[in-house]
Amino acid sequence: IVWSIILLALVASALAAALFLFGEIIPPARIISSSAGVTTQEVYDAYCTAVGLSCLSLFVAVQPAIRSGYQEIHRTSLLSMAANFIAMTLLFASVGRFASIAIFTAILYAPIIFLLAMDIVALFQQRPYLLARPTNFAQTFKALIGHSSSASAVQVAFLLFAYLPPLVVAHLQGPEPTAAFGTLMQLSIIGSNAFNLIFQPLLAAMADACGHGDWPWIRRNYYRGLISIGAVSVLAIPCMAAFGPQIITLWLRRDIGITNNLCAAFGFYFLLMMCAVYHFYVLSGIGRLRGVGRIYVLQGLLAIGAGSALCWKFGATGMSVGLALALLVLTSWYGPLKVRQALAAGSADGANLRFSD
Repeated sequence: IVWSIILLALVASALAAALFLFGEIIPPARIISSSAGVTTQEVYDAYCTAVGLSCLSLFVAVQPAIRSGYQEIHRTSLLSMAANFIAMTLLFASVGRFASIAIFTAILYAPIIFLLAMDIVALFQQRPYLLARPTNFAQTFKALIGHSSSASAVQVAFLLFAYLPPLVVAHLQGPEPTAAFGTLMQLSIIGSNAFNLIFQPLLAAMADACGHGDWPWIRRNYYRGLISIGAVSVLAIPCMAAFGPQIITLWLRRDIGITNNLCAAFGFYFLLMMCAVYHFYVLSGIGRLRGVGRIYVLQGLLAIGAGSALCWKFGATGMSVGLALALLVLTSWYGPLKVRQALAAGSADGANLRFSD
């Protein structure tokens, strides 16, 4: 635990230093498609704030990882709810009183970082043995590096096909399509967070079942997870395709140019992205991430490439279609294939163990 925290702190610090240096070399105002009414200094302050908070978020991510191992992920959920309440209260209290993107960003993300950091302190007070002096860094690093490097590569892939597309739309199409695409991306984040209420506890449960060799339980709950994703998609995609623009107009109280075709394309992209995320969680829980990182990065490159090409011609709808096609080409079959291979191997090992007993 201690060496994992030290490694995470080093990675977060190195990433923050690299991003701050990048912001000094290339002005952030040149990177994004900002309004002419936003000053260069305000964009720079917002960039620095976002970098600092993002790297702190990377560090405090150790809290849900440890709590998941103890089957205490509900603590993270409660803290997230409290942080959201604090953020919304501060936003409503600050309406009309600030005109700074940096302050707005801090209000959104600082509460959850602070609460998770405080829970890390509480965790070590509850379990002081976790702070035992590290013994062999090389051995620990060797045990972590294979799994962690694949997981890190998958995170890079998520950056390519989940976080970079709005920036591409901004540069290729301008503010209006970016607003439409970004609004749907916000809805997808809400949806993915809802799925994470299932995925994150499932990861720890899968790891525990794998450690006990309970492959029937893993198989049964893997398919239950797939059914839950499919059930939500069967309801959500037709609904968004038919009534998405009206729903979002009611939500925002204005029409920002979102079309039925954009909602339908984005719905399929969201479904395939959730399948990719789900299989990453399952493979991580059963310790079968070898080779997954490379495939996901390749998929991310394909997604951003295809999305950019179609976005140039068809706007935000083209970006959604390109992202969905890339996910369909690779992880729609690779993730399930990898999991089924693991299930077959695990079941065979369990059968051989029972025979030898």
